[in-house]
Amino acid sequence: MTDISEGYNFLGWNFRKYKNTLLIKPSKGSQHEIIRKISEIIHKAKAWDQDRLIRILNPIIRGWAQYHNHAVSTAIFSKLDDIVYNMLVSWAKRRHQNKGTHWIMDKYWHTDGNRKYVFCTENQTLERFSNTKIVRQRLAKLDKNPYIDRNYFEQWKRTEFHRKKISPLLANLTLDGIESLLAQRYPKEKVYFIRYADDFLVTAPTKEMAEEIREVIREFLGIRGLELSEKKTTITHIDDGFDFLGWNFRKYRGKLLIKPSRKSIGRITEKIRKILQKAAAWTQDELIAILNKTVVGWANYHRHIVAADTFGKLDHIVWNMLWKWAKRRHPEKGHQWTAKRYWHIEGNRKWVFKTGKNRLKQFSDTKIRRHTQVRLDANPFLDRHYLFSRINVARAQSPESQTKLYFFSYCRPVTGL
Repeated sequence: MTDISEGYNFLGWNFRKYKNTLLIKPSKGSQHEIIRKISEIIHKAKAWDQDRLIRILNPIIRGWAQYHNHAVSTAIFSKLDDIVYNMLVSWAKRRHQNKGTHWIMDKYWHTDGNRKYVFCTENQTLERFSNTKIVRQRLAKLDKNPYIDRNYFEQWKRTEFHRKKISPLLANLTLDGIESLLAQRYPKEKVYFIRYADDFLVTAPTKEMAEEIREVIREFLGIRGLELSEKKTTITHIDDGFDFLGWNFRKYRGKLLIKPSRKSIGRITEKIRKILQKAAAWTQDELIAILNKTVVGWANYHRHIVAADTFGKLDHIVWNMLWKWAKRRHPEKGHQWTAKRYWHIEGNRKWVFKTGKNRLKQFSDTKIRRHTQVRLDANPFLDRHYLFSRINVARAQSPESQTKLYFFSYCRPVTGL
């Protein structure tokens, strides 16, 4: 038995009240355990290269940080980052005893954007504990919860975290029930309710019915103390099209086509433009590493729709941006010198933005792959052949890194495979 003000440890966490506010932090035993584990790995890594060391450390750091990201861990994460940094400095000095500190720092630590002293290579970057976002689960009834101070939560819920993370979740819980309500009101009509987090749309056969449904939803939300946004709520015909989740849905001569919306295209263009503005002093390798993540991520999200023409247009836009970036770096050089300096021939392509190690990926490199709807009655334990055949098809069409379905790794039965 122990008093909550004195604290106690449970499952690697420390529970203790500070000034009538319960704070949950990673326990000292858990911190010592992760430090000991990292120390043992670094001690074994005398003959390892930097890539192998980063590849071994990243899953350990990421796993421990994600387990403790629900607690008050920001200060502890920063402290652990400093400890790991000192361990890596000792590891590097043991490998190069005759070299000075400046030489060692230049070899193993580099600058990544606004961050200095990033332990990385050309292929990998060591993850930091402090890179993990804190996700505090406080969705209980706070008025009746004796373990959370209400004034502390009132201050916390006005933060950026609450607006971006908790708000869509609470809105999703509140919207639950609209679909069944519409099914009762319009049992024989083609009325469908589609929802994703706090965004939703309703399809109806006529404009009059759509206006009636809007009033039904407004009444449904009014009971719960909410109201529809007049700016975001619109009624439109499918021939005129509408945007939803970054896509534009519109019928062209009776055929429905789903394309990336203009707003989504504008956002990715602006994002790449800001990256290039920051990259005035970056090397070409650093710029390619940052742009590849942005290009591949956006293209993978839109790869299941009619996006081939959009990918080609974005490739042209990015090429023009890169050309201006290159000319700004070398204003006194001619066009031919600039082209030979940054662009090279690769196969049938003449204008490839690359170095000797990295190549900029294009939007059009991502192949369009139509999505096949999953059987709604499929069971992961009973319909094994059907679900694994979908995985095999996805792996054949995409790189393995984009088709890892961890659900089947953790939820499959022990026997019966």
